[in-house]
Amino acid sequence: RRMEYDLRVIIFIQIIIFLGLVLLLRRIIFSASARELTRLRELSADNERKAKLLAKELERAEKEHLHKVDKAEAELRDVKANLREEAQKQKEDALRKAREEGDKIVTQALGVKDRIRTDLEGQLTERSIEMACGMMRDVLTDDKMRWFHVGLVDDIADALGGIDRARLEGVDVSKGATVQTPYPLSDAQLSALRDRLSQVVGPGLQLDQAADQSVIAGVSIRLGNLIIDGSLAGKLRRVGASAAHR
Repeated sequence: RRMEYDLRVIIFIQIIIFLGLVLLLRRIIFSASARELTRLRELSADNERKAKLLAKELERAEKEHLHKVDKAEAELRDVKANLREEAQKQKEDALRKAREEGDKIVTQALGVKDRIRTDLEGQLTERSIEMACGMMRDVLTDDKMRWFHVGLVDDIADALGGIDRARLEGVDVSKGATVQTPYPLSDAQLSALRDRLSQVVGPGLQLDQAADQSVIAGVSIRLGNLIIDGSLAGKLRRVGASAAHR
């Protein structure tokens, strides 16, 4: 019985030790589980915080992206508007230049037309004058042509006294004057012309004469850059020019 009692005591002690170990192990396991749970909770809270931060960052990034997209679209609209405006401006400039070039061409064409018409009129007038001069030479005898010539010389001599002095402004009279005539002038005729011119330009005027059959009759006086035309050819040209402008 003593041994049985000791055995029971040993068994009881072992049970108590076992229960103590179970409680200790349970406590250790519970403590570890609590720490792990706390760690998991902290980790979950940290993940949730990071998730919130990530969501905010995503929202900010999305807003920034939308802002950039809106800005890019606005810039694209501005570029398109500027391109349209520039294209319209270039079109208007091209049309304006085309109109100006067209007007210039038309103006040049009209100018060429006017010059051609003027040249033709001048050529016709000159031919008409040549024909008239030839007819007068054929119709009038030399004596009658000389008589006509003397009358024209007297007419120009009378007209020299009433010449407009404004025509003589800037005229160099220092080199004298030249009388172009188809017939030699007499001393009296040459003196009359010199006296009348001297009344206008001043005394001491040198007057020379030169033969010119194109004058036909009368005289043409060259005084510096001024020409006083009292010739028959000059009268015919003036009549032709007056008729052409009517």
